[in-house]
Amino acid sequence: MTCKQINYTPLHWLAYWNDAESIELILTHFHWMHIDKKPNIPDVMASDSLGMTPLDVAGKHGSREAANSILNFFANHFNYIHQIFDPKYEQA
Repeated sequence: MTCKQINYTPLHWLAYWNDAESIELILTHFHWMHIDKKPNIPDVMASDSLGMTPLDVAGKHGSREAANSILNFFANHFNYIHQIFDPKYEQA
């Protein structure tokens, strides 16, 4: 689900408005939905029409709590980082 004009996902908007609690809720839900299967990380870190991810939007708008929530999620689920940068990565 995206906003057609700028291609923002709900995470983009939450990052824009610095809503860290909602970001954590969505990312936690995403993680548990994919606990037994490979998650589709591009769905979470999709780019908008300018090529910006939700983390980029948080940084651009000074949304520190939102940025920290996103970074902490990926730090705690580092296998997702592998999936972003190495499409051939398979979790053991």
